[in-house]
Amino acid sequence: MTIEESPRGHRPAGLGRIRALVIMAVLLGALSLSLCALLPPTPSNEEILRAITSSNGREAEPLDLAYEKMQVPHRYPGKAGAVLWVPDMSIQRNFRIAYDRKAKAFYVEGYETLKLGEDGSYRKVDP
Repeated sequence: MTIEESPRGHRPAGLGRIRALVIMAVLLGALSLSLCALLPPTPSNEEILRAITSSNGREAEPLDLAYEKMQVPHRYPGKAGAVLWVPDMSIQRNFRIAYDRKAKAFYVEGYETLKLGEDGSYRKVDP
């Protein structure tokens, strides 16, 4: 039966159901996008380097780090980890990077310094 043939001029039941599903899908999509906006951004390599150079510059005795050899083992929304060495690879520093919502910038939350031992493995240095 077509719409013109319908006795009361109603649309077939299937169209109302499809329309409701489309509206629900659009609303769920909008809700998902707004929830994603609540997540902090994932740091780029440039943002990680900026945070590390800023932190290293505030040190009493800053290390001469080889920034071009930086490795980022993990990166998540709002945080990351970075590993850097001095040019001769004798000291390794593992950084924890976090996001400051107020400043809207990344900063070094903390780091661990390791020194290369005679056996070829890195060991934690006491602060």
